[in-house]
Amino acid sequence: MILTYEQKVFIWASGHFLDSEVDQYFFYLDNDAQFKYLEDNAWQPFENYSGNDIHAYIFQLANDVIMKRVPEEVAQ
Repeated sequence: MILTYEQKVFIWASGHFLDSEVDQYFFYLDNDAQFKYLEDNAWQPFENYSGNDIHAYIFQLANDVIMKRVPEEVAQ
């Protein structure tokens, strides 16, 4: 499977909310299976969140990176 840039960034972002990053096969799952996977693998601070909410957080972080909405380092 060849991953898109967006999928690679989503995988990276998932590591901020899960015990470990999703693998490439995550994208073959239907929505319900994806949400269940996210709930089952949520990092402790997110363990009581719904899979839909966790997905939204991962997507938002990934989208911010894709859209280059990250702080820039400014020389002091």
